[in-house]
Amino acid sequence: MGYQSAYTKALLGIDVANEAIKERRELVKAKRDRKKEEGIKSLTGTILGIAGSAFGPIGNFVGKTIGTLGTDIVMNSEKSHVSKGKFDASVSDEINQELDDYDRDSNIANAMNVGISALTSFMMAGGPSGLKETLEGGGSVMDFATTFGAGETAKMSLYDWMGKSGAEKAASGLTDISYFEYLLGMEKDKAAGNLVPDWDKSGGYVG
Repeated sequence: MGYQSAYTKALLGIDVANEAIKERRELVKAKRDRKKEEGIKSLTGTILGIAGSAFGPIGNFVGKTIGTLGTDIVMNSEKSHVSKGKFDASVSDEINQELDDYDRDSNIANAMNVGISALTSFMMAGGPSGLKETLEGGGSVMDFATTFGAGETAKMSLYDWMGKSGAEKAASGLTDISYFEYLLGMEKDKAAGNLVPDWDKSGGYVG
């Protein structure tokens, strides 16, 4: 009877140890999945944001938002958890609670980043004064959202630029590619108080 009891305890100890090893492996995977998602989310948001800039500030915002939230939805690393323990469920419950807390904080950060991106795009388009100037000039909210700057300092998006005639493009001294670089080279125009590209047709970027 004593040998049987010792054998049973030994088997129980092995099962408990195996469960602990399994929890450890699942925790490592859960953390790795979340880290991988964060990296891809940042990369796709940046790439699509830059691509969207061709359509103006609103394009930058939409592209970055789709890249960030789209990756979050597709990869869904939040589903990666530790299996509920059979011998000590409190351990797995505590680990999963920590993972849930991390996911909640990550979602809050995503929401804040969307808000910051929206505000940044609004300022890139000219801010409150730019919106007022656009509307008073007979333009629409969409005209404001797809243009960099405001009033005389406003610069068209690459999308609008591509719609110009060959003669109009030639007269400006900028090619399709250089105009895109022109938009990406935006600097603060301190005199006008608007975010506009600072460009010298003959020499490229100024400053």
